Formats: sequence, structure tokens, C-alpha cells
Amino acid sequence: MVEERQIRAAPRAPSGLRADVNALVREQELRQENRVKLHKLNVLVLCLTILIGVVLLLPSGPSPKVEPPRSEEARTVLGAMKDRARQIHRRNPGLSAVTMKDLDFFDSDLNGTYFHAGDYTCGGTPESWWAECHNVYSAEPRHLRLECNLKTGEARFNR
Repeated sequence: MVEERQIRAAPRAPSGLRADVNALVREQELRQENRVKLHKLNVLVLCLTILIGVVLLLPSGPSPKVEPPRSEEARTVLGAMKDRARQIHRRNPGLSAVTMKDLDFFDSDLNGTYFHAGDYTCGGTPESWWAECHNVYSAEPRHLRLECNLKTGEARFNR
């Protein structure tokens, strides 16, 4: 019977070896815990970096370089009107004013997605010629105005 008991019982390691094994197991457990903590920290830092990047990329207000499509359409047509007015002035240097009638646009040339021919007006002298598109913006001034010196070609928009 004594022999059976010895066979069934697990062999015991010396107490010093058992302490070393327990220390190694505890060290591995601590390393695994530290890896998990470090992984969580890395994920947190990555999320914060992405959040900061997104916040920095968002504009703080309306950017003056980004214009709505309404403004783009009006600018394009007013630019075409200015180019035609300059051509007319070059061909007829004695002309005192260039009007919408002188520009000779068809309604289909001025009709777009947001504006039609009735939204555009122009006038003035060759040194101070202007063209306007009405109701472009929701805030005052609601119109977009292009002022141009037909002799020199210098031009500027009011906004």
C-alpha cells in the first residue's frame, strides 16, 4: 500500500526550486499585464492623435477661399461679361459706355443653375465699368459686383 501512495503522489520539488518557479510564473503574469496596459495606452494615444488632427483640420469659420456654387456660377458669368466688354471696347475705343445690349449675350448664355439673364446687369464708363449679379449671398451685400477698367483690364470683385 505504501508503494501505491508514492506512485500516486506527485514528486515534490525542493522548496528553493518551487520558489523560483513561482517567481518566474509571477514575472510572466506581470509582463502580460504590462503588455495589456501598454496596448491600451497606445490605443488611447492613437485615438487622441486622430481626434486632435480632425479638430485642427476643421475650419473655425467659413473659409474665404471656399465659395458656394452660387458664387462660382456668378463669378464665371461676370468674368465672361467683363471679357466681352473689353473686346467691345478694344474694337470701338470711342464708345462711352458698354451696356448689356452691347454685350449681345443670348439669354441661354446667362441662364445657369442658380441665375438667369434677368439677374445680371452692367454699365459704367470704360475707366469704371461694372457688372453685377443679384441675390448671390444671403447676407448683405447680397449682390456680387465686378468692377473693371476696360482699358487696363484691372478688375476686382466686391467680395
